[in-house]
Amino acid sequence: METHVSHERTVRGVKELAKSIGTNGLVAGQAMDLSGEGLDQNDAGVEELEFIHVHKTGSLLEASAVTRVVIGGGLEKEVEKIRRLATCIGLLFQVVEIENLLWI
Repeated sequence: METHVSHERTVRGVKELAKSIGTNGLVAGQAMDLSGEGLDQNDAGVEELEFIHVHKTGSLLEASAVTRVVIGGGLEKEVEKIRRLATCIGLLFQVVEIENLLWI
């Protein structure tokens, strides 16, 4: 089965992926994460942890989900709903991961 995706959707999908790993996405989260290396984990504030998780895990999940909606021809309101949902899932994933590490 062959399907055609418009150039416009393809370019928009690639832009979403690039944004997710760029200086406002994964790179920003990784930079913040690395700047805290060697610090006691208790010294990190909630805002810093949220920033790291939203910009690392959240941005990659967001890109994966949003790119699919964009390429599939989703409306802008659908894209934004999926964007928010993916960010929340990324945060939830990190909270569960941290919780699991605390109880090991």
